[in-house]
Amino acid sequence: MASAELLRISSFLVAFARRQAARVVELPGGFAVLDDAFRHSRAGNQVFLDEAAAPEAVPALADEALAGLPHRLVSVLDDEAGSACAGAMARAGYRHTILLVMTHRGPVPAGGAARETELDALRGPLGRRWRGFLPGAEEEVVRQLVDRRAARRRGAPVVRFLAARTAEGEVASLGRSLSGPGGRYGADRGSDDLRRAPRPGVRGRGPRRRAA
Repeated sequence: MASAELLRISSFLVAFARRQAARVVELPGGFAVLDDAFRHSRAGNQVFLDEAAAPEAVPALADEALAGLPHRLVSVLDDEAGSACAGAMARAGYRHTILLVMTHRGPVPAGGAARETELDALRGPLGRRWRGFLPGAEEEVVRQLVDRRAARRRGAPVVRFLAARTAEGEVASLGRSLSGPGGRYGADRGSDDLRRAPRPGVRGRGPRRRAA
């Protein structure tokens, strides 16, 4: 992927995160997004960094910015800076993951099964899915993890929730498409098969801290 294209994608993700956030706190080398209404949402409460001049200081920076939350998530948008931070973050208890971006050029292929749907139609399947992932979670935690999708609408001029259904009309999988200025689209990742029982604890397993 060309560097100019990657920069455009990163700029879109940053703009989306800032618009979606209920609060934005500026930090050295980046910013934190916060949403008290969905405090259990990692995506809605995290630190974004474009650079990390002092990698050893990043864990403390995140602790200060995300104080009072039950998790820590730091997304480093620059690959070189992310690699530089990996050691310090691992020593602080973070799990390092890499997010891959795929691009599609040209028209959308015909014959896709996903159709735009309202968020209300997804609440039931998503709630059951999250209860399977986190069987011990309180109902308020599950509610936040489901309803946080409503905040996505603040992030881009057009946000569409998509669902593929079975022949009986049951929601089988879902995703969303985001439209930025000029009609450029970014597709978020889809979900697993919502009809299949998840393995309990898969999403809740491991350290509560994550660096991407």
